[in-house]
Amino acid sequence: QNILSSDIGVEILDMGGNAVDAAVAVGFSLATTLPRAGNLGGGGFMMVHIAKTNETVAIDYRGTAPTSASASDFINAEGKVDRSLSKVGFTASTVPGTVAGLYEAHRRWGRLPWKTLLEGAIRQAEQGIEVSEDLSWAIAAKASVLKANPESLHTFFKVGGEIYQAGDIIQRKALAKTLRLIA
Repeated sequence: QNILSSDIGVEILDMGGNAVDAAVAVGFSLATTLPRAGNLGGGGFMMVHIAKTNETVAIDYRGTAPTSASASDFINAEGKVDRSLSKVGFTASTVPGTVAGLYEAHRRWGRLPWKTLLEGAIRQAEQGIEVSEDLSWAIAAKASVLKANPESLHTFFKVGGEIYQAGDIIQRKALAKTLRLIA
């Protein structure tokens, strides 16, 4: 969904990686280029077609509810389901599955070394990327929610709370550090 991430996938293919290697690298890149959808604190799924056996395999790495969570956690004082509790706050959190899912795909079908697959994403986060129209729009659309959290304010806004505009460069130094640890 982002050309900068697609470019990372092409780099991996040019290095001799296979489609799974490219998908894993793109998945990590999206944490920088498309943070609302490509994130390490979330989850996803992947379908892989194995041509040799004509088999299609799915890996489900969506986030799972914490062990102590229950349906009653989403009921308000009036005894009704409160859908906002599944969207904001600690009750909206799941145990993330992205890193484990991408690692599992790599373990099963990857060709290049794991660390190699994260190099492009680390470079993007460290050096910064050019903000796309879409990223600028997404930050602006959720500005009130993002600004309510000091870390999100620091991460997604310029000093003083100004929104990054298309063409600006945004760096994600803390994300680069996290990606290095994962690598």
